[in-house]
Amino acid sequence: MNFKKRLCKTFAVLGACMLLAGVVVSFPATNVSAQAVTSEEKTIDMYLIAGQSNAAGYSSKGRKLDGVFENVSYAGEVDRYRSNGNASQSYLEYPFQSAVKEGLGRASGFVGPEYGIAEKLNEKYKGGHKALAFKSAAGGTSIRGNQIAGQNGDFGNWCSRSQWGGGSVSVSSPMGVQYQRFVDNFTSVYTQLTEHGYTVKVQGMAWMQGEADLDALQEYGTLLEAFITDIRADLIAVTGDDTLSSMPFVIGEIATSFANANNPQVPPFIEVQRSVAQKMDNVYTVATDDLIIVDTDGTVVGSDEYHFTKQDQRILGNRFGDVLLQNARWDDAYVSTSAGGTIEQEFNDDKTELTITVQADEGYVLKSLTFDGRNVTAQVQNGKYVAQNPRKGVTAEAVFERAKASFEIAYEYDAAQGSVQGATSAEEGSALTVTVTPAEGYEVESVKFGETALTFADGKYTLESVTASGTVKVVFSKQKTSDGCGSLIGGAAVGTVFGIAAISVAAGLIVRKKRIK
Repeated sequence: MNFKKRLCKTFAVLGACMLLAGVVVSFPATNVSAQAVTSEEKTIDMYLIAGQSNAAGYSSKGRKLDGVFENVSYAGEVDRYRSNGNASQSYLEYPFQSAVKEGLGRASGFVGPEYGIAEKLNEKYKGGHKALAFKSAAGGTSIRGNQIAGQNGDFGNWCSRSQWGGGSVSVSSPMGVQYQRFVDNFTSVYTQLTEHGYTVKVQGMAWMQGEADLDALQEYGTLLEAFITDIRADLIAVTGDDTLSSMPFVIGEIATSFANANNPQVPPFIEVQRSVAQKMDNVYTVATDDLIIVDTDGTVVGSDEYHFTKQDQRILGNRFGDVLLQNARWDDAYVSTSAGGTIEQEFNDDKTELTITVQADEGYVLKSLTFDGRNVTAQVQNGKYVAQNPRKGVTAEAVFERAKASFEIAYEYDAAQGSVQGATSAEEGSALTVTVTPAEGYEVESVKFGETALTFADGKYTLESVTASGTVKVVFSKQKTSDGCGSLIGGAAVGTVFGIAAISVAAGLIVRKKRIK
């Protein structure tokens, strides 16, 4: 099934296929296989960004921002034209951008809130688990469906699905196009990640929009509530994650110095934004009144009279990041165990550290502990495994097995005739290795464990498997000594004494001699 049909099927639950007419998303060939991705890279949290120009990234004024946040990758697009599909910036093909840095706004050197958000996320995701900032935004775009002029005409507006009157959208008209772009782009990125073996969790969304709707104070609150409800439902339709019905949604308040130092339209508009946050579950706002765009003397401080400086955009992103992290769903850790023991979880106060405690019942031992799909048994110390920055929905599984018996090993030998070294206990089924050193004048006659002789190799005696307690008995005997004529008492030998070749056989003391001429 091609992608367009898959997406239509996905949205069938909503009663309509909402792909933009004429828009086909294709997936390029890539040499990165799912098998090549390590277990630490198999989970990723998505943080979403949407809105108009101060979300898209129109901030260019100020020193270069040198941060490169390697624990946060980036996907998305900015200012995609409705008519021809061209975009000012587009990273929608896996593996996307490996790190967030300056330049992910409308052009090189421009930034949006993704920079400051990533700066906050980067430390949180310093372990193997990673984050991805996804952005789909366009400048000058309204949330009202009847706004079709200017940049709304270029890019389409944000009118959300429930406001379409039961129909669908098309690039032939601006109404709802930007909203549908967001859903389509998200679906593309999410699908590619899952096809490459990732478990994807959406942690929240930052929304910086409203400047284009300052003259629609009475409508905006109702439309924003509908937008939040619709986007949550559409994300559920794509991901199947019902918890997104209360996905954290963070609204950036409009700057009070937007367009002029004390814009009279802004304060009542901010009250509308705040009222939406108060009414809806898990919706928040972040302030921008200290981020000056136009100063009281009329000086344009921002990148222009409508957009923040790069430094203020960074601060805005930091504020988004703080709220998103504070409301991310870190508590969801799922633990399970086999018979023979218990497993418990405990987070620290700021949810950045998760301790998994395993306790074996009497007669059992821990066989394995799997955390987030990885075997971490070797990292368990004193019954505890500590994970840094665990993702939402992480799993831990402990498997216990019956403990093997421990057997006592004793040793019996004449210390005057030699020494014996070996373990005094052995686990059931393990091998037992014994070192035997005869005293001067003695040699080893036998080494037995009960009635079983130990095998001699490489200077050591080994019993392959211990199945019971017992005694290793070592018998020494005196070394054979020479009679001075080339014979050995109690044995046979060949020697040469005083130029005489001799063969002696102890039993009959038969000696054959041949004089050497």
